[in-house]
Amino acid sequence: MLNNDTNIRTTDRIILCVEDDLRLRSDIVEELEAVGYRVEKAENGEEALRNLGICKPDLILCDITMPVMGGYDLLRSIRNQRPDLDDVPFVFMSVLSDKRDVIQGRTLGADDYLLKPLDYDVMLATIRSRLSQVERVRRNMVVQLERERRELLDTTMLETRDAFAGLANAFDSLSSGVIFLDSIGQVQHMNRTAQQITQGEDGLVLSAQSLRTTSTASTRSLKQAIHDALGEPNNSSMVTIPRAMHRPLVLQIYPLSSGDAAGSPAVAVFVVDPEMRPRLSQEMASRMYDLTRAEARLAVALADGKRLDEIATEFGVSPTTVSFHLQNLFRKTHTSRQADLVALLMRGALAFQPDEASL
Repeated sequence: MLNNDTNIRTTDRIILCVEDDLRLRSDIVEELEAVGYRVEKAENGEEALRNLGICKPDLILCDITMPVMGGYDLLRSIRNQRPDLDDVPFVFMSVLSDKRDVIQGRTLGADDYLLKPLDYDVMLATIRSRLSQVERVRRNMVVQLERERRELLDTTMLETRDAFAGLANAFDSLSSGVIFLDSIGQVQHMNRTAQQITQGEDGLVLSAQSLRTTSTASTRSLKQAIHDALGEPNNSSMVTIPRAMHRPLVLQIYPLSSGDAAGSPAVAVFVVDPEMRPRLSQEMASRMYDLTRAEARLAVALADGKRLDEIATEFGVSPTTVSFHLQNLFRKTHTSRQADLVALLMRGALAFQPDEASL
């Protein structure tokens, strides 16, 4: 039954009626049930507490003067021991109309008073009003909680994106391509190496913020691997992308747990290009092997595949000077052949790509 005045569905509402007068209690129950409320009955405070241990009513309608446990003691017990009932309106029924009695009840936490003999129309209107007030408070609380949840989510997302942006900048130094996709497979970020690879239009390309390949079959394999990574938190996979002019690209695809929030990275794709020769920075060479500036410069030139005569011409020094620095490189790197030295330098360069300014 839906009450026309308050939009409160009475058949969903439980009223606990605590009254020691059997006849009056029966009349109250009859009036409440007539408009669709479900009613729990108790003849004193102790019986009411037992009922409250079984079900939670939407409103408590209670006499003040009762044997065993009166209304004031019941209200005091509820407010002190049952915080889960704080949102349940407590309405006293009493022949006591003295101002001090009203103040005492209000002090204990009573929400309203009904004077005996009861006017049942007033009783029903009071109940409807109190239940409507609870509904408004609860709706407002839900709205407030949703607002706070959204604000917390927005703050968390902002902090996550700021942290991710800082981390993404660090990925620019990697010699492997790194690509982050969101929860629908759209590219959110690519490091510098990945941008170079996809701009080549050979094998892996970026189209409308999505990854595809120059081969239909490879595109299907890539999309399936991304789909699997989005669906399974531990489902990583490897995809090989053939190229017309170079050796194939190798893609390792990993799911990320942070992709639940909109816009967050959900999948990481690491791209290895066997044709991309890693670059060694002078600073890295100097730090790894305690090289002088001239020795580090020579090490970078050797790692770039240049011959000794080319290096002498480029640096504007004599071949003897180049040979002198080369011998120092052999000594500091514990190598004795140029091929071994270059191989060692290349292993050091594999992990990182230097910034253009340091080349």
